[in-house]
Amino acid sequence: AKYLYISSSLIRQSAELGGNIRDMVPPCVAAALLSKARRK
Repeated sequence: AKYLYISSSLIRQSAELGGNIRDMVPPCVAAALLSKARRK
């Protein structure tokens, strides 16, 4: 499927655990989430 519904909580948790989220969100969102995850 080209488009899927993915919970923002799932994306956030994946970023915090070091998962690759770059294919699931726009580049600017991925950068912000990964930056925030590194600060925790």
